[in-house]
Amino acid sequence: MNEKFKEILKQVNPEILDSEGLDLVEEGIIDSLQVMQIVAGVEDAFGFDFDPEDILPENFSSVEAIWNLVQKN
Repeated sequence: MNEKFKEILKQVNPEILDSEGLDLVEEGIIDSLQVMQIVAGVEDAFGFDFDPEDILPENFSSVEAIWNLVQKN
């Protein structure tokens, strides 16, 4: 996981990186607006567009799940 990715998450919500073991969506750490902020930030920083079919709660349930989605693109 690279620092640029971590910085995007920290800008959206500093609690994200301290939430290991918690489901970010189910625990209310991030909401749908913050998911879209992460999507926009990652797309801008890494120069690709997410497949709309990949923007599902389970793909944003943890830092690792989000990073796996980034690496897939």
